[in-house]
Amino acid sequence: MKDARGGEDLPFFDRLFAGGEFSVRGYPTNSLGPISESGIPLGGEAMFVTNQELRFPIWTLLSGVAFFDAGNVWATLDDVESTLFKSLGAGLRADSPIGPLRLDFAYPLDRREGDPEYKIYFGLGQTF
Repeated sequence: MKDARGGEDLPFFDRLFAGGEFSVRGYPTNSLGPISESGIPLGGEAMFVTNQELRFPIWTLLSGVAFFDAGNVWATLDDVESTLFKSLGAGLRADSPIGPLRLDFAYPLDRREGDPEYKIYFGLGQTF
């Protein structure tokens, strides 16, 4: 059975990537999923990412957040299995006239060789 692309490889610019501030925090950007022998993320045609946040007020314009992220990328739909990379973290949100300011501290729970022990993210606007 042919796939929607007629059996052709998915172009690099159409591949899915995960890891980093806007998907699974705690892991380097785009680092989840297939990686070349030289360590370059290859992306894939299948991805699953879930983010759960518990937000709570701290003081006037300041709120806190506790979060759990999980996800992975697979080269093809046939490669999809249950292995997910997970992370836990906490952060602060401050309301400002230009949008929410974010500070997140994330711990990868499934560290691989070369992954950092934690990542700190600063940002403006909503993450998701």
